[in-house]
Amino acid sequence: GISIFPEIFSPDNDGTDDQLNFSFRFAKPGQVVNLDVFDSNGIRVASPAKSVLMPAESILAWNGAGDGGRRLEPGIYILYIEVIDIDGKTTSKLKTCVIAYRY
Repeated sequence: GISIFPEIFSPDNDGTDDQLNFSFRFAKPGQVVNLDVFDSNGIRVASPAKSVLMPAESILAWNGAGDGGRRLEPGIYILYIEVIDIDGKTTSKLKTCVIAYRY
């Protein structure tokens, strides 16, 4: 299983919900994970994980930064999660999250 939390996060370094966590639970270790983030227009804005070899259970965190470390605008983002198992079979999932800031 793959889950994310919190679905609404605020990467403003105030100590509360500053990152989005991806929780992975696989039947066995050795899966490879790729994570891509797209804005509401379908443009890829970040790739928090590329070809990460995973244990059976793990959490990956994303700090809400776009490619190059730039701060992303508040809004809805689409998360494309790709998992490649040890036999080369690829599965993918789409999830959504919201970046929100306090002004």
